Amino acid sequence: MLRIYYKPIEIDCAFPAQFAFAVSKKIFANAVDRNRIKRLMRESIRLQKPEIYASLKNQNKQYLILLSYQAKEVKTFKEIDEAIQKLLHKILNEAQ
Repeated sequence: MLRIYYKPIEIDCAFPAQFAFAVSKKIFANAVDRNRIKRLMRESIRLQKPEIYASLKNQNKQYLILLSYQAKEVKTFKEIDEAIQKLLHKILNEAQ
């Protein structure tokens, strides 16, 4: 449903992670659907940011993270949030 791409970066930035969101125009022709999915992904990240930032600051690392939506239909916020949590925990555990 979601694919995550991440890359360690070394920039002088106040935040330990920068996020980008992508939804395929080929799969979701209507901009309304693409924008809704991006809003749901952004909200999920916003709710998890304190935990993510705390973990990355303890490790003294910075990441550039791209979340790409791969499903064929619009999922609910709960489904998107669970998928993002799972992927981010995988990255944070791998980074340690």
